[in-house]
Amino acid sequence: MNKIQKEEKAIIEQQVKAVQNMKPMWRKQVDSGFHQMTKVYGGEENEKAKQKAMIEYGFAKNMFRNNSSLQKCDPISILESVVNIARTSLSLNPALRLAYLIPRKGKCTLDISYMGMIKLLRDSGAIKHIEAFIVFDDEEFDHDITNNKMIHKPVYAKSEDEHMKRQILGCYTRAELPSGYVSYCFMPLWEIMKVKKESKNTGENSVWNKWRDEMIKKTVIKRHTKTLIAEPSPELMVAMSIENDNNGLKNLPSSKISQAFDNAILIESNEKEYVDTE
Repeated sequence: MNKIQKEEKAIIEQQVKAVQNMKPMWRKQVDSGFHQMTKVYGGEENEKAKQKAMIEYGFAKNMFRNNSSLQKCDPISILESVVNIARTSLSLNPALRLAYLIPRKGKCTLDISYMGMIKLLRDSGAIKHIEAFIVFDDEEFDHDITNNKMIHKPVYAKSEDEHMKRQILGCYTRAELPSGYVSYCFMPLWEIMKVKKESKNTGENSVWNKWRDEMIKKTVIKRHTKTLIAEPSPELMVAMSIENDNNGLKNLPSSKISQAFDNAILIESNEKEYVDTE
């Protein structure tokens, strides 16, 4: 390489650097998250890992582009939330509705949906199938704990407005285990509300208010999980840790959470803009 070529290369490198410096902070952190995700998925030399990270990187970028509140979040929280996508083995694909990036009190958080939690439970091998059902006071319901039987005859509201006005008694989960055994777990509403009070997200625009039914169901699934899993997968443990921090669902000892982070290789639709204001 002659002197002119070296000078031209230096100019190009300076121009590239200048363009990179012009990127907003959120974009820099999401870009950094792409490289970290690649490492979690298998490393820079692994083509499949790079492809998987690139797909999630694209979903993350779209979420930030469409949400000005996300763009203003704490930079470190942005990086951690993006990397947590890989740590949990979930996806930001809006069609799957497994997880979302949400601005919460100035920080970006990975919010794992009800369906995301179910996927993690299935992938861990702890269950074959699990569902959660909310029980209202105008429905026939009986829980025979001794004989492990649940009778529930649901009544369906004619509109969302009617649905939201109904009185909730509680929520239960029905899990079918690999052995074929069916396990139930019921939580009365007062106990679910105690969990909500521990959450950091209880304001008027919080996820608990915007997605009430989903959060109720996820709370009971978390409770049920304690009795279903002897050895949680690293991905499930990381997800539970994130939920403990975000939504006050404190079900796991801190020692197991720390172990899960070690095992998980800690390395640095039509979605509406969502902001937690309280």
